[in-house]
Amino acid sequence: IQHLYKEAYLKKVNSISLFDGISTGINDLHRRGYKLAIATGMSRRGLNRALKQSGLESFFAVTKTVDECFSKPHPQMIEEILEFYMVESHEAILVGDSSYDLEMAMNAGVDSIGVTYGSHASEELIQYKPKVLVDNAYEIFEWVMRNE
Repeated sequence: IQHLYKEAYLKKVNSISLFDGISTGINDLHRRGYKLAIATGMSRRGLNRALKQSGLESFFAVTKTVDECFSKPHPQMIEEILEFYMVESHEAILVGDSSYDLEMAMNAGVDSIGVTYGSHASEELIQYKPKVLVDNAYEIFEWVMRNE
């Protein structure tokens, strides 16, 4: 049984699938000069593996995980990212799919975009006053481009 579990786990770990539009959208933002970062509840090892497997690692100059920062909704991850890029909170926006993400943004004084196709329903996300709720990745990038 342990062997079967390990085999199934490794298959899942080794297969990263991105939502439609994510790769193109991140590439477009990067090309336009946006400073991209990740603040995640994943481990450093897990994030590094996911970035490598997805081919997105070169787009993010800074990433923060729970291995080096307080967990969400504490604002430390965002504060360290803002400091790294030398930008003010009003110049940044966080995209998140959980109430913890949006609460972290609120705690850091950063605007947010709530993603309804992830962890938490829109009814829960709306409590944290995101600028917009989106139903797919294309809507994230469309909103950002319209609000440059």
